[in-house]
Amino acid sequence: MSDEGSKWRPPRVVFEGKYDATSSLALALYNSIEQILLIATTFKKWKGLYFVSLVVATYGVISYSVGLILEYFEVPPYLFGKILDTSGWCFMITGQSLVLYSRLNLILVNEKILAGVKWMIICNAIVWHSSIILVDFGTTYTDDVGFAKCFWYLEHVQMTIFCIQEFIISGLYVWRTSAFLKVVSKTSTRNIMSQLFTINVILIVMDIALLFMQYKHWRIYQTVTKAFIYSVKLKLELNILSKLVDLVRSPNDPTLLNEIDGTTMPGRAQRALRREISTPSLKPVCDHVEHGYGNSSQDALADRSPSQVSNSQSSRTTGRESDILYADMVRSIK
Repeated sequence: MSDEGSKWRPPRVVFEGKYDATSSLALALYNSIEQILLIATTFKKWKGLYFVSLVVATYGVISYSVGLILEYFEVPPYLFGKILDTSGWCFMITGQSLVLYSRLNLILVNEKILAGVKWMIICNAIVWHSSIILVDFGTTYTDDVGFAKCFWYLEHVQMTIFCIQEFIISGLYVWRTSAFLKVVSKTSTRNIMSQLFTINVILIVMDIALLFMQYKHWRIYQTVTKAFIYSVKLKLELNILSKLVDLVRSPNDPTLLNEIDGTTMPGRAQRALRREISTPSLKPVCDHVEHGYGNSSQDALADRSPSQVSNSQSSRTTGRESDILYADMVRSIK
């Protein structure tokens, strides 16, 4: 049932018994349905960039997978499967990048870098999604070989660009978590940071694997494996980024998971710094932070005497505040 095709116009191929491909799509759908249930039970308020990007990316995996099944098994009408596949690809790719971006401000407060990442995601989405949609539908529904040639090249370019985009975002997580691991000593905090570091390394390896399959021209396997890989990525990100939110907010803080943002965290960290200055065991760390902040910060800290700080904190509260202090210190190193 498959055509021979040409270099520029790849053949239409059904799965023809390739159970590994169908299994990948089935696993992607299973993971996505489970992800929707996790999102629905994790978030108390269904709003915010983190929540919306998770929902959009998960829907993208489902739409992409269903569209591929309809296309490759030639279930009519073919246009319906094509629309599901193409729109799902857009939501899945950009949505996954937005998931990582939405929590990047918890460990990185450099506004220029955050703005650069945001505009990188927006510009890549506009340029490459629109370009691929145009040439893909042109290749499918016209006999102009020019569309097929353009699609052959653009598919490689857009795959490379989006992989570089995800390398950059995951690389920022790896960079900042490496800095945290150098100064944080509390076991539970180090465990979360180690997990965040490891997961982002795994995300980079997954993207490299997809890029390898693309340039080896294993198109069918790259296409169906992508759905499974992105479903796994989203599950890993929901798990570890939720732990990261728990880490940076204080124990008694009622703030919900999707309400943490970059404007509230620096203030909390500095309040914790003032409390920690009265703790003898943290005196060396405070001295180091004072030198890092400069004279203006020293004057601000001097205004608050140790007698003003409550000594009735529990060991758990003290440990959490210590972690926030460490985090604030690392953030100050530019």
